[in-house]
Amino acid sequence: MMRPLAANDFREWSEVRRRNHDWLTVWEPSRQPHHADPVLDRGAFTSRCLQRDRLSRLQRLMIGWGRLAESEDDELCYAYYAANAPDGAPYDRKQAMRSYARRAYAVYRPAHVRRAIAMVLKAIGLEPQGRLNALLTQVGLWFLRSRISKYAAQGA
Repeated sequence: MMRPLAANDFREWSEVRRRNHDWLTVWEPSRQPHHADPVLDRGAFTSRCLQRDRLSRLQRLMIGWGRLAESEDDELCYAYYAANAPDGAPYDRKQAMRSYARRAYAVYRPAHVRRAIAMVLKAIGLEPQGRLNALLTQVGLWFLRSRISKYAAQGA
């Protein structure tokens, strides 16, 4: 199954475009002289990929952050419940989520959070390393610590 191009496809896409230049250019509109060539310029290619979906980088960041928040989805909560609840205990999603998250979040280290943030930033077309990653890593670590404390206080 084919998927849309993403910003991290630049190297491979550029190579295919160079090898097939003569055949492909007759089918495309001419490029404005003052515009960067997306075959040669990574920034122009990334911009083209981002424009395709017409989502702002902030919207993409929110989607990526939501993907990280999926650690609290029902699938993981239920798996924790199934492995740890006494036989016959009724399933309480909120309690299972709190119990699971309190234990799982305690295992995450700064390197894990930094890498997760880098994957999200790269997927949305932003620099995966650097100041934004450092800032969001600190936010992510704060989030995990605050949830651990909150769930411990709730008896999870």
